[in-house]
Amino acid sequence: MGLIAVNPSATNLNNSTVYQVKEGDTLSGLARDYLGNADRWPEITAINPGLTEETMKAGRTVVIPTKAPGAKSAAK
Repeated sequence: MGLIAVNPSATNLNNSTVYQVKEGDTLSGLARDYLGNADRWPEITAINPGLTEETMKAGRTVVIPTKAPGAKSAAK
């Protein structure tokens, strides 16, 4: 896994998930799956500088902040 640029003041990384983007993933889809609500996608971009729908390519590593109760965990 490569280096990950993260905004350290935005979240406690101990409670975050590192996720490798797959073809077809979207910010709202990741927010829905891991945070429990598609509208929470800005929480993902807040801790991943430069992350947009356009820069979210398969193979990119992103950090997903603390997940909501009942949301799934990322496969490692």
